[in-house]
Amino acid sequence: MGIRLNCRCGRSLHLRDDLAGLAIRCPQCRKILQVPDGWLQGTEADEGVAAPATQGRSRRAASGTAGFASSLGRIFVALVTSLVFLLGYFYVAGVVRNRSGGVSETSGTDSYRPPPVESKYGFNNETAGSVPAVPTGLQPGKIPVPRFSELGRPVMRFPGGQLMYSVQAQSGGSIPGGDMQMFVYLPAELPGPATLPCVLVAPAGTILLTGNGVTDDYHKEALPYVEAGCVVVRYSLDGSVDDMDNPAQLEAGIQAFMKAEGGTVNGRNALEYVLQNLPHVNPRKIFVAGHSSAGTVALCMAAVEPRLAGCIAYAACADPEARLRDGLVNNGPAYALLMQFLAATSPMKHASEIKCPVMVFHALDDSNVAYSEAQNYVATLKSAGVETHFVTAASGDHYQPMIDEGIPAGIRWLQQQ
Repeated sequence: MGIRLNCRCGRSLHLRDDLAGLAIRCPQCRKILQVPDGWLQGTEADEGVAAPATQGRSRRAASGTAGFASSLGRIFVALVTSLVFLLGYFYVAGVVRNRSGGVSETSGTDSYRPPPVESKYGFNNETAGSVPAVPTGLQPGKIPVPRFSELGRPVMRFPGGQLMYSVQAQSGGSIPGGDMQMFVYLPAELPGPATLPCVLVAPAGTILLTGNGVTDDYHKEALPYVEAGCVVVRYSLDGSVDDMDNPAQLEAGIQAFMKAEGGTVNGRNALEYVLQNLPHVNPRKIFVAGHSSAGTVALCMAAVEPRLAGCIAYAACADPEARLRDGLVNNGPAYALLMQFLAATSPMKHASEIKCPVMVFHALDDSNVAYSEAQNYVATLKSAGVETHFVTAASGDHYQPMIDEGIPAGIRWLQQQ
């Protein structure tokens, strides 16, 4: 019979029934989509961070929640069946080699539930207690800033006269962030130098352990700011994965995202580009913003980058550790190292390091990231002495309230900073 799924980019997908409840990527816009569990005709896919897995919970879940457990299973398979990742990124932490010395393959089933590492792959879990901890904080400043292409000619002109430009990092894969892409939006009218506020926006749609690219046809999280007189830079996150069913690609994506310090290297690069190449931007009025998983990146940026004027987090996951802990099988070093990285990228853990004002937006009925998580995070921010503005929406779930209410509120807020 098949499942028909409509992506927000306009692409209509006809999918096999066995993909129900899994995460797929739209072949047109490359966004990760959640396939409904069942024959739901004409369903519009939700974007954002995949929803958490809950032990004993039915696969039939609210909009935006299906497929996360299977994605986590793929992540774990990728990590424990290929030592390239463990030896490439964590070798300095003293992780030992797989006793078999080889690279195992996944079973290829749709369940993506790996067997215990000890029983099949011979991982030396005896060393788990001796693995040194990953540093608690992110350090994007240790990575060099890449070269960027010139602003050049605009690639798009909007009806209101606003312009969009494409900018490419030109340092290649030699450094994290070395081949990232950005889209720069400029208002129709440019006043004198150092006068305009600027908003840096990362892409949503990740599973908090990988990055994502930016496309030239998605403007809902950029154009409203530009119409309000802001410069906007949409930037990619290292670790984009084209095929989430491919363990090697998923492994490479996780590795790249970690090397980019959870995306903060990409955000830092975007900030440096603005400061060096966009003279109309007021360097004291540069903000970060993001929805869902991109909101998590924005909050991490606020914790590591003192030059920001403020941070806006829409429906963000503030506690990645709690979100992923139950979905990852505790099999020793692989699990421990992942949890250490999630601690390093946890806004909840690093609230006291934020030195700029923060606006948090969340819908009461968000089925992807619970409203209570936002409440707890706001309380944590306030306890840490962070100037915090909490805005709520009565309904609308995970995505649409950000478009209808969140961004307009965010614009009003940043104009007051």
